[in-house]
Amino acid sequence: MSFTRINRHKQYSERNKIASGFRFILKFSKLIYQSLRQDWTVSLLLAIALLICGAFYEYVAYQVGLIASEFYSALTKKSYISFIWTLRLSILYVFSISFVIAVQGMVAGHLAITLRNALTTRLHKHYFRCKRYYTVVNLMDMDNPDQRLTQDIGTVCSLLSQTVPTMLINPILVIFYTYKCVEKAGWLGPVSAYILFVGFFILTRLITNWTSAAFYEQDKQEGNFRFIHTQLRCSAESAAFMNVGPSEHYLACTSFHRLLTAAGVNVNRRSILLCVTTMDAYLGGILNYLALGVVLFEGLFGDLDSSDIAVLISETSFYLLYLINKLTTLIDLTNPIAQLVGIGHRILTLNDNLDRCLPHDHPASYMASIAFDVETVLPHPYLPTECGRSLASLSDDTFIQLKHVSVGVPPGLDRILICDLNLTIRKDKPLLITGPSGVGKTALLRVLADLWPALAADQRRPERSLFYRSPRFTYVYVPQQSFVPSNGSCPSELFNLLDIVDTDQVTWDARVRALHLAYLLLTLSDTPAPPNAQVSVHAEQDDESSVQKSSPTIQVNAAYSGSGDFPVEGIDGIEQYSVSSFCGYPIDAYHRALKLLVELRLADVQDAEYIHEKLRSFRIRSSVITSTNCCLAFWKRVCNLFRLGCQLVSHRSTFEPAERSTGYSPGEVQRLLLCSVCFQRPDVVFLDEATNQLNAVDQAQVYESLRSRRITPVTVAHQMNLRQYHSVELQLFSSPNSLDIEDKSNGVLGDSARPSWKITHYR
Repeated sequence: MSFTRINRHKQYSERNKIASGFRFILKFSKLIYQSLRQDWTVSLLLAIALLICGAFYEYVAYQVGLIASEFYSALTKKSYISFIWTLRLSILYVFSISFVIAVQGMVAGHLAITLRNALTTRLHKHYFRCKRYYTVVNLMDMDNPDQRLTQDIGTVCSLLSQTVPTMLINPILVIFYTYKCVEKAGWLGPVSAYILFVGFFILTRLITNWTSAAFYEQDKQEGNFRFIHTQLRCSAESAAFMNVGPSEHYLACTSFHRLLTAAGVNVNRRSILLCVTTMDAYLGGILNYLALGVVLFEGLFGDLDSSDIAVLISETSFYLLYLINKLTTLIDLTNPIAQLVGIGHRILTLNDNLDRCLPHDHPASYMASIAFDVETVLPHPYLPTECGRSLASLSDDTFIQLKHVSVGVPPGLDRILICDLNLTIRKDKPLLITGPSGVGKTALLRVLADLWPALAADQRRPERSLFYRSPRFTYVYVPQQSFVPSNGSCPSELFNLLDIVDTDQVTWDARVRALHLAYLLLTLSDTPAPPNAQVSVHAEQDDESSVQKSSPTIQVNAAYSGSGDFPVEGIDGIEQYSVSSFCGYPIDAYHRALKLLVELRLADVQDAEYIHEKLRSFRIRSSVITSTNCCLAFWKRVCNLFRLGCQLVSHRSTFEPAERSTGYSPGEVQRLLLCSVCFQRPDVVFLDEATNQLNAVDQAQVYESLRSRRITPVTVAHQMNLRQYHSVELQLFSSPNSLDIEDKSNGVLGDSARPSWKITHYR
């Protein structure tokens, strides 16, 4: 089965899921249960509180509905005391129902926030683990996962908190008001209301399936339209240099036209659904008076005087109208349910795709699992022994070894770029990969980074192929397109370290830039610790060493190791075991980062020394913790807990991001990425055109920094002057055969007699 057929079948099954609301309810309930399984107490309490508020609202609404009959009785009997008493009760009920509605809305909002927190946390946990975001974005046929995570979850949780209480409470109210109607005026009114409800329910059920697909399509086109503007915002400077404004304008207008078309279809279908539900509501009002008229003219009220008949008609009319209203409300829910099913299905699709990735440790493994018609080769942590030789003698200095491996292009892996490659990457043997554009240099790095699977060169004898990667070494990759996770953002507390009154006015101040670059370097190397966390240097070293010895998986951008470029300084010996942290990182890590920035000319020595002194002062201040400070911190936490009830943003959060106009050049970003490599100290680093923005002097400094730390570089480059820093060169050539997996003869991919690569040893 080809990849295209898999996608078509997948899309067809998605349409079937949209058309089945009950299947959606079961699957989404399962997803919510899985998300709340670890921490369900708050959500359960909020749900119970919401049901209690709904029940109390219905009780007060019931009393308000009877107020009219009480006024009729007091006015027809001309009883002043009853009139005043009824007036007081009505005012009390109005205040009560207003308060209940407000509390109900607040509880529903907090329940929506809690559900959104649980769903987003679960999906984030799977999305960011094992590079699954790459699998979802690049290897799966699914639109806009970012929109599903950021917007769709919030919309669905709000709809859930609004519709579920109504769906649970209304059936009970229907039974109650049916009993009241039968007690007052017999079965005619309730039976007529049920017949009306069943007819309109069947009609709206058919229209709801039709409308859900329109909601799904409009939300998809909204994401596509937003993505064009987001992409232009992130690459505004490149777009301005290339002057692609007219082309982007055309693409944006085309996407916007598709959005308007989908929105128009959605509006038309929602209008038809609204027409049906509105007709049901108004017919219910007419049905109420029709049933009362039949009862009255048939003489079923007996010999009552006019005042008693007025009171009875008022009560019966309220009961029957409220019964019809509750039945109509269930039908009115079809509009939000249609939106809930249409948008919620997008979340379920994302969750299903993430579940498909769970058995796989990396994107290459997933890609290999769906490539049915080719034999793939995945990395193995052990070398096969040959002639009784020990494993250690074979792999002491071997990072990676490829034997009879080909490289193909996803999704079908049917276009072969490199065929029958044999390559060994060894310690202290820098490798240079060269060749014209499009021959597979970056594709080879994707295979080595577990983004793409490798192919067996001989499809009939895949056991001859080998992809070995030693688990005893660490690996870091620097891509061709630089990516800095927190570029443009920084913690709000970061620049409080400096003696600068207004950092927004001195964005280009050298000390501000140096501190910001140090923080960016640390974010590239490690994840910030929670606020007020203590980071143990020795524990970090033990964890990393144990991972290097036991884990067979690749380590990319490994966390801060706490190795000793800088001594751990402190006011006493205890500081050497528990290092104070600042904005989520150990102060010692800032010292190391600043030293690397100076080494690669991203910061001046004077600015680095100034920040060093500020960090030492901060360490001394933070180490003096008294009981008074602890009490003050506890009191501030209590005050913040109550103050945050009406604050739009928590300004006291240590990691509240503050946007900054950094304006770093591509060369500075490349040097920053290379600083992070030196900070992490991997055994081997793969550089994909990672120095093409640097001059010869900076390139020499980069490779000297790597050599001094015994980091073996594997470089993809077009610049021949980099040969002097490498001892082995892999040259890739364009194959004259236009290799295709369908054209393989004798099971061999490509022409082994005319290889598309050559290895040259310089020293």
